[in-house]
Amino acid sequence: MQKKKPKIKLFILLVLLFCSLCLLFLRIKNTPLSKPILQESGAEERSTLIKPKTSLPKKVNVFGPYENVNISFFSYEGLGFVYQKEGKYWAYINGEIVGPYERIDSLYSSGGIVSYRYKKGGETYLKVGDQTFGPYEDVRIFYPAGGPPFGLIYKTKEGWFIKIDKKVEGPFEAIGRIRSFKDKLIITYKQDDSWYLKIGKEIRGPFDEIGIITTSGNNLGYIYRKHNNWFVKINQKTFGPYQGADSLQLLDEFFIFRYQKGGKWYLIINLLFSQ
Repeated sequence: MQKKKPKIKLFILLVLLFCSLCLLFLRIKNTPLSKPILQESGAEERSTLIKPKTSLPKKVNVFGPYENVNISFFSYEGLGFVYQKEGKYWAYINGEIVGPYERIDSLYSSGGIVSYRYKKGGETYLKVGDQTFGPYEDVRIFYPAGGPPFGLIYKTKEGWFIKIDKKVEGPFEAIGRIRSFKDKLIITYKQDDSWYLKIGKEIRGPFDEIGIITTSGNNLGYIYRKHNNWFVKINQKTFGPYQGADSLQLLDEFFIFRYQKGGKWYLIINLLFSQ
Protein backbone atom coordinates (compact mmCIF):
# COMPACT_ATOMS: atom_id res chain seq x y z
CA MET A 1 0.00 0.00 0.00
CA GLN A 2 2.87 2.39 0.71
CA LYS A 3 4.23 1.86 -2.78
CA LYS A 4 0.99 3.13 -4.39
CA LYS A 5 1.08 6.59 -2.68
CA PRO A 6 3.83 8.08 -4.88
CA LYS A 7 1.84 7.09 -7.98
CA ILE A 8 -1.33 8.71 -6.59
CA LYS A 9 0.57 11.93 -5.75
CA LEU A 10 2.07 12.03 -9.25
CA PHE A 11 -1.37 11.58 -10.82
CA ILE A 12 -2.84 14.44 -8.72
CA LEU A 13 0.07 16.75 -9.71
CA LEU A 14 -0.49 15.99 -13.41
CA VAL A 15 -4.22 16.76 -13.11
CA LEU A 16 -3.51 20.08 -11.36
CA LEU A 17 -0.93 21.02 -14.02
CA PHE A 18 -3.41 20.25 -16.82
CA CYS A 19 -6.12 22.38 -15.15
CA SER A 20 -3.69 25.30 -14.74
CA LEU A 21 -2.75 25.17 -18.42
CA CYS A 22 -6.43 25.14 -19.41
CA LEU A 23 -7.18 28.23 -17.29
CA LEU A 24 -4.16 30.07 -18.70
CA PHE A 25 -5.29 29.30 -22.28
CA LEU A 26 -8.82 30.57 -21.64
CA ARG A 27 -7.51 33.78 -20.07
CA ILE A 28 -5.27 34.53 -23.07
CA LYS A 29 -8.09 33.75 -25.53
CA ASN A 30 -10.59 36.11 -23.87
CA THR A 31 -8.16 38.99 -23.33
CA PRO A 32 -8.48 41.63 -26.19
CA LEU A 33 -5.30 42.82 -27.84
CA SER A 34 -4.44 46.46 -27.26
CA LYS A 35 -3.32 46.87 -30.92
CA PRO A 36 -4.10 44.94 -34.09
CA ILE A 37 -1.52 42.47 -35.27
CA LEU A 38 0.25 43.92 -38.33
CA GLN A 39 1.38 41.84 -41.25
CA GLU A 40 4.40 44.01 -41.96
CA SER A 41 6.28 46.90 -40.42
CA GLY A 42 4.64 50.28 -40.97
CA ALA A 43 1.25 48.86 -42.01
CA GLU A 44 -0.54 50.64 -39.17
CA GLU A 45 0.95 54.03 -40.07
CA ARG A 46 0.07 53.66 -43.76
CA SER A 47 -3.51 52.66 -43.02
CA THR A 48 -3.90 55.89 -41.04
CA LEU A 49 -2.40 58.04 -43.81
CA ILE A 50 -4.53 56.70 -46.67
CA LYS A 51 -7.87 57.27 -44.94
CA PRO A 52 -9.40 60.22 -46.84
CA LYS A 53 -11.39 62.90 -45.11
CA THR A 54 -15.07 62.45 -45.80
CA SER A 55 -18.34 64.12 -44.96
CA LEU A 56 -20.22 60.82 -45.13
CA PRO A 57 -22.32 59.93 -42.08
CA LYS A 58 -20.14 58.11 -39.53
CA LYS A 59 -23.01 56.04 -38.21
CA VAL A 60 -25.89 54.12 -39.68
CA ASN A 61 -28.71 56.47 -40.68
CA VAL A 62 -32.14 55.80 -42.12
CA PHE A 63 -33.71 58.53 -44.28
CA GLY A 64 -37.41 58.63 -45.11
CA PRO A 65 -40.20 57.80 -45.57
CA TYR A 66 -40.43 59.34 -49.05
CA GLU A 67 -42.76 58.97 -52.00
CA ASN A 68 -39.64 58.37 -54.12
CA VAL A 69 -35.88 58.69 -53.67
CA ASN A 70 -32.88 58.44 -56.01
CA ILE A 71 -29.18 58.37 -55.07
CA SER A 72 -27.20 60.97 -57.02
CA PHE A 73 -23.66 60.60 -55.63
CA PHE A 74 -22.05 58.56 -52.87
CA SER A 75 -18.29 59.01 -52.66
CA TYR A 76 -15.54 60.56 -50.54
CA GLU A 77 -16.95 63.92 -51.66
CA GLY A 78 -20.06 63.12 -49.64
CA LEU A 79 -23.63 62.00 -50.10
CA GLY A 80 -26.35 63.46 -52.28
CA PHE A 81 -29.82 62.22 -53.14
CA VAL A 82 -33.10 63.61 -54.47
CA TYR A 83 -36.41 62.68 -52.89
CA GLN A 84 -40.09 63.43 -53.38
CA LYS A 85 -42.37 64.26 -50.49
CA GLU A 86 -45.91 65.67 -50.51
CA GLY A 87 -45.67 66.17 -54.27
CA LYS A 88 -42.55 68.38 -54.03
CA TYR A 89 -38.90 67.64 -54.74
CA TRP A 90 -36.07 68.06 -52.24
CA ALA A 91 -32.35 67.27 -52.25
CA TYR A 92 -30.07 66.12 -49.47
CA ILE A 93 -26.53 67.42 -50.11
CA ASN A 94 -23.90 66.57 -47.50
CA GLY A 95 -26.24 67.23 -44.59
CA GLU A 96 -28.02 70.23 -46.14
CA ILE A 97 -31.62 70.09 -47.39
CA VAL A 98 -32.58 72.19 -50.43
CA GLY A 99 -36.12 72.67 -51.72
CA PRO A 100 -38.99 72.37 -52.11
CA TYR A 101 -39.03 72.67 -55.90
CA GLU A 102 -41.26 71.47 -58.71
CA ARG A 103 -38.39 69.32 -59.93
CA ILE A 104 -34.76 68.55 -59.04
CA ASP A 105 -32.41 66.43 -61.17
CA SER A 106 -28.84 66.21 -62.49
CA LEU A 107 -27.43 66.38 -58.94
CA TYR A 108 -23.67 65.88 -59.28
CA SER A 109 -20.46 66.50 -57.34
CA SER A 110 -17.12 67.10 -59.07
CA GLY A 111 -14.00 68.31 -57.29
CA GLY A 112 -16.05 69.33 -54.28
CA ILE A 113 -18.36 71.53 -56.40
CA VAL A 114 -22.00 70.43 -56.34
CA SER A 115 -24.36 71.21 -59.22
CA TYR A 116 -28.01 70.44 -59.77
CA ARG A 117 -30.90 71.55 -61.96
CA TYR A 118 -34.23 72.57 -60.50
CA LYS A 119 -37.58 73.91 -61.66
CA LYS A 120 -39.41 76.72 -59.89
CA GLY A 121 -42.37 78.78 -61.09
CA GLY A 122 -42.35 76.88 -64.39
CA GLU A 123 -38.76 78.01 -65.12
CA THR A 124 -35.58 75.93 -65.04
CA TYR A 125 -32.44 76.97 -63.15
CA LEU A 126 -28.96 75.53 -62.68
CA LYS A 127 -27.11 75.76 -59.39
CA VAL A 128 -23.31 75.35 -59.52
CA GLY A 129 -21.58 75.86 -56.20
CA ASP A 130 -22.72 79.28 -54.98
CA GLN A 131 -23.81 80.45 -58.47
CA THR A 132 -27.35 80.26 -59.84
CA PHE A 133 -28.01 80.46 -63.59
CA GLY A 134 -31.40 81.06 -65.17
CA PRO A 135 -34.27 81.14 -65.66
CA TYR A 136 -34.21 79.03 -68.82
CA GLU A 137 -36.61 76.75 -70.66
CA ASP A 138 -33.96 74.03 -70.36
CA VAL A 139 -30.32 73.86 -69.28
CA ARG A 140 -27.53 71.36 -68.81
CA ILE A 141 -23.89 71.51 -67.71
CA PHE A 142 -20.74 70.14 -69.35
CA TYR A 143 -17.08 70.04 -68.33
CA PRO A 144 -14.56 71.08 -71.03
CA ALA A 145 -11.05 69.66 -70.64
CA GLY A 146 -8.19 72.08 -70.11
CA GLY A 147 -10.42 75.14 -69.96
CA PRO A 148 -12.94 76.73 -67.62
CA PRO A 149 -14.31 74.38 -64.94
CA PHE A 150 -17.70 74.09 -66.65
CA GLY A 151 -19.90 75.34 -69.48
CA LEU A 152 -23.65 75.68 -70.01
CA ILE A 153 -26.03 74.61 -72.75
CA TYR A 154 -29.34 76.38 -72.32
CA LYS A 155 -32.55 77.17 -74.18
CA THR A 156 -34.56 80.38 -74.22
CA LYS A 157 -37.37 81.64 -76.47
CA GLU A 158 -34.69 82.64 -79.01
CA GLY A 159 -33.19 79.14 -79.26
CA TRP A 160 -30.26 77.14 -77.89
CA PHE A 161 -27.03 78.72 -76.65
CA ILE A 162 -23.61 77.59 -75.46
CA LYS A 163 -21.94 79.55 -72.68
CA ILE A 164 -18.31 79.01 -71.69
CA ASP A 165 -17.03 81.48 -69.13
CA LYS A 166 -18.20 84.85 -70.54
CA LYS A 167 -18.41 83.70 -74.16
CA VAL A 168 -21.89 82.89 -75.54
CA GLU A 169 -22.58 81.25 -78.93
CA GLY A 170 -26.00 80.95 -80.57
CA PRO A 171 -28.87 80.88 -81.05
CA PHE A 172 -29.08 77.41 -82.65
CA GLU A 173 -32.10 75.29 -83.50
CA ALA A 174 -30.62 72.42 -81.48
CA ILE A 175 -27.33 71.41 -79.85
CA GLY A 176 -26.18 67.79 -79.98
CA ARG A 177 -22.94 66.28 -78.77
CA ILE A 178 -20.14 68.20 -77.06
CA ARG A 179 -16.70 66.84 -76.24
CA SER A 180 -13.12 68.03 -75.79
CA PHE A 181 -10.40 67.30 -78.33
CA LYS A 182 -6.81 68.42 -77.71
CA ASP A 183 -7.20 72.05 -76.65
CA LYS A 184 -10.41 72.50 -78.67
CA LEU A 185 -14.09 71.92 -78.10
CA ILE A 186 -16.18 69.85 -80.52
CA ILE A 187 -19.81 70.95 -80.84
CA THR A 188 -22.57 69.61 -83.05
CA TYR A 189 -25.45 71.98 -83.70
CA LYS A 190 -28.45 72.36 -85.99
CA GLN A 191 -29.05 75.44 -88.09
CA ASP A 192 -31.46 75.91 -91.02
CA ASP A 193 -32.55 72.25 -90.79
CA SER A 194 -28.96 71.00 -91.25
CA TRP A 195 -26.35 69.73 -88.79
CA TYR A 196 -22.84 71.14 -88.45
CA LEU A 197 -19.69 70.01 -86.69
CA LYS A 198 -17.60 72.72 -85.09
CA ILE A 199 -14.02 71.87 -84.07
CA GLY A 200 -12.57 74.92 -82.38
CA LYS A 201 -13.10 77.62 -85.01
CA GLU A 202 -13.42 75.18 -87.95
CA ILE A 203 -16.96 74.37 -89.13
CA ARG A 204 -17.76 71.23 -91.15
CA GLY A 205 -21.05 70.55 -92.87
CA PRO A 206 -23.88 70.81 -93.64
CA PHE A 207 -24.96 67.23 -92.87
CA ASP A 208 -28.35 65.56 -92.70
CA GLU A 209 -27.35 63.88 -89.44
CA ILE A 210 -24.25 63.42 -87.25
CA GLY A 211 -23.82 60.13 -85.43
CA ILE A 212 -20.93 58.94 -83.28
CA ILE A 213 -18.05 61.28 -82.44
CA THR A 214 -14.98 59.66 -80.90
CA THR A 215 -11.39 60.67 -80.15
CA SER A 216 -8.20 58.89 -79.12
CA GLY A 217 -5.02 60.87 -78.57
CA ASN A 218 -4.58 63.13 -81.61
CA ASN A 219 -7.11 61.18 -83.69
CA LEU A 220 -10.69 62.20 -84.41
CA GLY A 221 -13.46 60.17 -86.00
CA TYR A 222 -17.16 60.69 -86.62
CA ILE A 223 -20.06 59.29 -88.65
CA TYR A 224 -22.45 61.45 -90.66
CA ARG A 225 -25.29 61.14 -93.16
CA LYS A 226 -25.49 63.26 -96.31
CA HIS A 227 -27.86 62.86 -99.29
CA ASN A 228 -29.23 59.67 -97.68
CA ASN A 229 -25.79 58.03 -97.62
CA TRP A 230 -23.61 57.35 -94.59
CA PHE A 231 -19.92 58.23 -94.35
CA VAL A 232 -17.16 57.64 -91.80
CA LYS A 233 -14.52 60.34 -91.36
CA ILE A 234 -11.30 59.44 -89.56
CA ASN A 235 -8.79 62.27 -89.44
CA GLN A 236 -8.42 63.27 -93.12
CA LYS A 237 -9.73 60.01 -94.64
CA THR A 238 -13.38 59.48 -95.63
CA PHE A 239 -14.99 56.04 -95.97
CA GLY A 240 -18.23 55.50 -97.84
CA PRO A 241 -20.87 55.94 -99.14
CA TYR A 242 -22.72 53.22 -97.20
CA GLN A 243 -26.34 52.31 -96.56
CA GLY A 244 -25.55 52.45 -92.86
CA ALA A 245 -22.57 52.81 -90.54
CA ASP A 246 -22.07 52.68 -86.77
CA SER A 247 -19.95 51.27 -83.89
CA LEU A 248 -16.93 53.47 -84.67
CA GLN A 249 -14.10 53.08 -82.16
CA LEU A 250 -10.57 54.51 -82.14
CA LEU A 251 -7.47 53.20 -80.38
CA ASP A 252 -4.70 55.69 -81.09
CA GLU A 253 -4.22 55.43 -84.88
CA PHE A 254 -6.21 52.19 -85.14
CA PHE A 255 -9.93 52.06 -85.84
CA ILE A 256 -12.87 49.70 -86.23
CA PHE A 257 -16.45 50.23 -87.44
CA ARG A 258 -19.19 48.36 -89.25
CA TYR A 259 -21.04 49.38 -92.39
CA GLN A 260 -23.91 48.15 -94.56
CA LYS A 261 -23.65 47.80 -98.33
CA GLY A 262 -25.87 45.85 -100.72
CA GLY A 263 -28.05 44.82 -97.83
CA LYS A 264 -25.11 43.08 -96.08
CA TRP A 265 -23.09 44.15 -93.04
CA TYR A 266 -19.28 44.34 -93.00
CA LEU A 267 -16.68 45.01 -90.32
CA ILE A 268 -13.62 47.10 -91.21
CA ILE A 269 -10.52 47.35 -89.05
CA ASN A 270 -6.98 48.55 -89.81
CA LEU A 271 -5.26 45.86 -87.76
CA LEU A 272 -3.85 42.57 -89.06
CA PHE A 273 -5.66 39.46 -87.86
CA SER A 274 -5.44 35.90 -89.11
CA GLN A 275 -8.72 34.70 -90.61
